[in-house]
Amino acid sequence: MLRSVLALLALLLPAGCVPQSAQMEEGSVSSQPRLAAYHCSDGTSLTVENRGTSVVVDDGGEEKIELPASPTESRHRYGAELYALVLDETQALWMKAGETPASCER
Repeated sequence: MLRSVLALLALLLPAGCVPQSAQMEEGSVSSQPRLAAYHCSDGTSLTVENRGTSVVVDDGGEEKIELPASPTESRHRYGAELYALVLDETQALWMKAGETPASCER
């Protein structure tokens, strides 16, 4: 099961899935604020603390989720194990394994 989930995340995170506007040149500064609140299409709310090379996501669950940049030089795509987050200006795509991805707005 875990192998299937990891394979699914590998398909969801490639660079080709990110709009060109979200792909930043190496060394550029992220346009994302340090702390942002998002309201999602599935009714959930996210709080995202942007640490540059990682983000900490609070989706109202029991624990906050820390996601490293993926790939490591990215400042818009984050993912680990069962979760992935893609940031693009004021929008976010929040993905949890086994659930429909949620579109979110700041």
